[in-house]
Amino acid sequence: MSQNRILAWNCHGLGEVFAISELKKLYLGFEHCFAIDCVGRGGGLALLWTEDFTLQLSSVSQSHIDVEIVDPGGSRWRLTGFYGRPEVAHKEESWTLLKSLKAASTLPWLCLGDFNEILRQSEKEGGNPRPYKQMDAFTEALNYCAFIKFGFKGPRFTFMRKIHGDLIKERLDRVLMNSERLDMFPGAFSHHLLTLKSDHALILVIADKRIGGCRNPSTKLFRFENYWIKEPECEHRIKEGWKVGRGNTNMSRVLSKIALCGSLLTKWSQAKFGNILERIKHLQ
Repeated sequence: MSQNRILAWNCHGLGEVFAISELKKLYLGFEHCFAIDCVGRGGGLALLWTEDFTLQLSSVSQSHIDVEIVDPGGSRWRLTGFYGRPEVAHKEESWTLLKSLKAASTLPWLCLGDFNEILRQSEKEGGNPRPYKQMDAFTEALNYCAFIKFGFKGPRFTFMRKIHGDLIKERLDRVLMNSERLDMFPGAFSHHLLTLKSDHALILVIADKRIGGCRNPSTKLFRFENYWIKEPECEHRIKEGWKVGRGNTNMSRVLSKIALCGSLLTKWSQAKFGNILERIKHLQ
């Protein structure tokens, strides 16, 4: 977390033995780190932030980290990093926890993470349909917490993995906020950013105070195309961009790397595939 940008990512490796303890030593360039150690080979949560923020820890568990924040502008609000239990038998425990967090504070609230559940069938492709009872329980919990719809840019699905031969795509990771938090940043939005090292997308939140967000309307939004993954050159372009990206702060370096990767991928795609939309229209 840096200035008005927040990254959330369920990445493989944090649950490995010693990973959390090592993370607390390294901090990944951030000045501060708070982490919950994993249990066995599973779980483990970490929150990293810069000197721009003043944080007060409110509550923690194996499934959440809840903090009160004073940002550089002096505004007080609340951030919760949340992990929903994947086991069907324990999902109700996750929603009970989420509801209890709602009752703990009246501050503007931003909650994000891997909830391990979807809201509707359109948020899933492949495998068996999700039981409506599960989705209804998740929806009821979000309504209880007074979370409102929050827009995103990028791929619709944040999770992709082959399970028993089927390619499963789901929107498991999301950003939620109440109306008081959105009033503070009416231009806020989130990006879903695909990665090669995890089956979960990285979620980048831009907390912009300007209505409409910080992106120039004339700027074309980068979109990662799923068919690129089949091409070996795709990974090469991403590695190339990630090595070169620069910035004065930890977050600006990450954003620089992401932007450069997008630019390199776009140029490579245009050279290799040409204008796909025009080709589709021609074939039709």
